[in-house]
Amino acid sequence: MNNLRENLIELLEAEASRKQIDYVLKLVGKDDKSISLLVDLALFGEYPHSNRAGWTLDILDRKHPELINPYLEKVLKNLKNVQSDSVKRPVLSILSKRKLPKKYQGFVIDYSFDILQNNKEKIASKVLAMEILANIAEDEPDLLGELFSVIDLQYKDASAGFQSRARNLRKRLM
Repeated sequence: MNNLRENLIELLEAEASRKQIDYVLKLVGKDDKSISLLVDLALFGEYPHSNRAGWTLDILDRKHPELINPYLEKVLKNLKNVQSDSVKRPVLSILSKRKLPKKYQGFVIDYSFDILQNNKEKIASKVLAMEILANIAEDEPDLLGELFSVIDLQYKDASAGFQSRARNLRKRLM
């Protein structure tokens, strides 16, 4: 496993490009040990490994979401530890595409509202947090009032991307 870790880190360090990420994914394939290591590097690694591992997982999730599912609980359990915006965005992206287990929904709701209400958060993270909350609200309609209130407070001064997602979510949920 140590040799695998060193090889994966070396590949992630080689170049910060989509071409390199695709190359890493080609080598990783569907190997559980390699995917588990990518998850660990994203959640617990240091820059730049964590960022590039997060990016790699996001691309893997777009191509083969079923390969990320076994690691969802680990991601959810360690979500609060993710500080880097470059890791937070791909992790939120992965979570925004799934129905989350009920036992984590309360925590994820609080976490997502914290992001959504924090003026220091990047727009991409805020928009993904909004999407996660909207997904949960589809099954928990009591959440809609609070979600729309938080969105409305920011809407006027928000970026075009934030406003667009807010409009689309409102249409979807109403």
